[in-house]
Amino acid sequence: MKILKSNKAFTLIEILITKNNSFFNLKKLKKKSCSGFTLLETLLVLSITLFLVTMFSFTMTKSVHIVRGELFVAEFEEQYKNTQLRASAFRKELEFSASGNKLIAGGQVIKIPEEVKVDNFKIKFDKYGNNSSLAKLRLHLPCETKTISYQLEMGSGKYKKTFQ
Repeated sequence: MKILKSNKAFTLIEILITKNNSFFNLKKLKKKSCSGFTLLETLLVLSITLFLVTMFSFTMTKSVHIVRGELFVAEFEEQYKNTQLRASAFRKELEFSASGNKLIAGGQVIKIPEEVKVDNFKIKFDKYGNNSSLAKLRLHLPCETKTISYQLEMGSGKYKKTFQ
């Protein structure tokens, strides 16, 4: 009687039918070698992975802070223009100011994010949308080590934007 052997595990029939008709013939069973990672290799791979993830998270966190700062700058400029337009459209005086961590634009209160530091200021737009101030507004972005200055022009409500 022939015994069919394969490279895979023996089937139940192959185990039962052996040359000696014994139930288990250990000489016929092939020993399979088990290979895997040792504890040291596993710890090494985990530590390298942890290092890479940590480096990525620091970079990602810094990028998020930079984006939040830039988004607020864009919102600041938009609110300035909208406050001026609303003052002109509704023919009433509106205020555009900042104090502490709040920006007040025509009655709307906007929270200033942690990523931006704003010098306190107060500008009033008359009923024609003009301002009567030559104030210099400053936004500090510590994450980028950048300061944005807005030099207001008297009467027109326009400004000149500079970076430092």
